Amino acid sequence: IPLKKSQNRKIYVRNMRSNTTGVSFNRIVFARYLTGISLCLISSIFSFLVNLIIYVFYKNLPLKSYLFIGLLTLIISLMYMLILIPFIYLFNQNGLTIAVVLLILIAFILSKVNHSALKISNFFHQSSNLKLGFYCVLCVLLTAGISYIVSVIICKKRFYN
Repeated sequence: IPLKKSQNRKIYVRNMRSNTTGVSFNRIVFARYLTGISLCLISSIFSFLVNLIIYVFYKNLPLKSYLFIGLLTLIISLMYMLILIPFIYLFNQNGLTIAVVLLILIAFILSKVNHSALKISNFFHQSSNLKLGFYCVLCVLLTAGISYIVSVIICKKRFYN
């Protein structure tokens, strides 16, 4: 039985929105995250090497400070990447702009909360380095899990339905 034009169009649209590669959405999203994490690690290693060269020539700060700067660079770039990927899946090219505006808006709102800067400052001063490191790792892992799940859901809803 020949299909009508409208039926052909529905099949064509359904096939265009389905995953034609045969690779699961989980693997596609995981590949993007793996690429982002690799780039963050490479850039942090490069930053650490530059800091090491500066340390060798100038020695104005202890080596521990340069290691801390490199680690902080890695954490910030990972958090930014983890927040950015779901926005890119949801808003395409505009995802970067929307994510940055949202982050600035959240920082502004948090700065207006009563004594929030003082509370955060006290928290950092009262915590040991080990606790702060644990909190950072926990925050990155929690953000990564939430970001990955949200990205898979967005990818499935957006490209499969």
